[in-house]
Amino acid sequence: MLEQLKKRAHNSIGPLGITTIDSRRQRNKKSAKRYRDRRKAYISELENTAVELLEQLQYHEQELEVLRRENACLQHRVSLLEPMHRNSFSNYIPREPLFELDIYKY
Repeated sequence: MLEQLKKRAHNSIGPLGITTIDSRRQRNKKSAKRYRDRRKAYISELENTAVELLEQLQYHEQELEVLRRENACLQHRVSLLEPMHRNSFSNYIPREPLFELDIYKY
């Protein structure tokens, strides 16, 4: 008897002529649809972000490759110029000062 009263109360007809279980099901369906829509939008946003980040990564990898080549070229030029620079100044040893400093005269 108590169970039948609970079922009747649970399945009672609401103000619009819809049982409470049916209205709960409808609310649950709407809520589930909103959740699925939000999840779909979130996943779409993540996919767009991933595409943008991959494009940025590709750009920076290309830029890095250009800079590495430029660096290698400059290192090669320096290695060619260093011996000439060392030789040009090592042979010059002044025997007399080029000029006199008068710092102790005053």
